[in-house]
Amino acid sequence: VVGPRITSLTSDKSKLAEGESTTVTATIDIPPGDAAIATAAVYKDNNSIGTFLPDSVNANIYRVTLTWSDIVRMSSSSTIGQSVGETIEARFVDEIGRTISRTLSIDLWCGATDL
Repeated sequence: VVGPRITSLTSDKSKLAEGESTTVTATIDIPPGDAAIATAAVYKDNNSIGTFLPDSVNANIYRVTLTWSDIVRMSSSSTIGQSVGETIEARFVDEIGRTISRTLSIDLWCGATDL
C-alpha cells in the first residue's frame, strides 16, 4: 500500500517579522481509491500551532495561516534584533491512521523593522 504523500510544502514568505503572518500551503498526493486525510495540522517542537484546511477548489491542497506569534510562542531561541531559523512540521493522518509529515524552515526576525 502506497498511501498519501506530501509533494510540496511552501510558505508565501521566507522571512517573517514580528506582527506578520504567512500562509503555508501543502500539496498532498492521494492515490485513487486510497483513504482520505482525516487530520491535518502544523507543529512546532511537537506542539500543534495550527490546523490545515482543504482548499475549496482543489481537495489535494491544504492551507494554514500562521502568525509570527504562533511560531515564536513555541520557540526558545528568539534573539532580539536577529534572524532565527525556525522549523515547522506539517503532519497529516489519513482515515486508516497512516501519518505523513514534512518540515519547512521559516526565518523569524525578532525586533527587526526591515526585512
